[in-house]
Amino acid sequence: MKYIIASGWWCDDDKADDRAAKYGNSELRKVGFFDKWYEAIRKNASPHQIVVVDSHSPVKPDLSKYENLVWLEKDRNAGHSTKHKGKYCGVTISFLTSLMHVYCSEADYWVYIEQDALIKGPGIIEHAIQKMTKPMMFGDGWGTPQPMQQSFMIIKREYIPTFIAQLCRISAKDCEISPEYKFAIASSKILSVMPECFFKGIEKGTFLQKVLAKMTFYFANTDFMSDSSLLPFGYGRARPINFNDDYFYFQHGDESELNNYSEK
Repeated sequence: MKYIIASGWWCDDDKADDRAAKYGNSELRKVGFFDKWYEAIRKNASPHQIVVVDSHSPVKPDLSKYENLVWLEKDRNAGHSTKHKGKYCGVTISFLTSLMHVYCSEADYWVYIEQDALIKGPGIIEHAIQKMTKPMMFGDGWGTPQPMQQSFMIIKREYIPTFIAQLCRISAKDCEISPEYKFAIASSKILSVMPECFFKGIEKGTFLQKVLAKMTFYFANTDFMSDSSLLPFGYGRARPINFNDDYFYFQHGDESELNNYSEK
């Protein structure tokens, strides 16, 4: 079994940002956090390769320090999903770029771990892959504002063209339908045939859209309603975190959570 771990990269050492809100400790947005991210990968996973898609970032880690790392730099910073240029924001471009990189490789799986997420538990990725019952695996959205989580995802290589086609078929910009909702739509045969207008502004929409949002949560987090299965562990953005779990991952960690992680 071969898998490539992918991630995105944007950093200006937290001097400025184009996102509507910042979550977690400021350390997450500084270049030094890449050391912790990489060390978590090294301790808990055995990737065939690590590929990072850089959104033309002004600040980068010292790439000579890291083994088995492929750094792909884009020609521009597309921006955050709440404020971006073009159809796709930076994270979606990172997804699409790294998905095709994996598809054109000899790896069996694309494993995405976001740049501000940490994993814990030796063999965590192998454990998740063994539990896969569908060609994709995402974090569940319960306890978060979105129907699914994207900070830890797995997609089988042979399913990548199908998923990319379904994702790119959605014509709305990322600021109109968030990347999380787009992934939920693209992975559901039911949601993918619904008119896109139903999903635009869904997170702050009408009563009908709120009903649709709940339905989307249900479809995205119910195994038989989606082409994706759920990660067999928490937490992503969901809280609280049990740092004694054998396997877990978390995103947007605050100072206390980062300290608890380091002490385990």
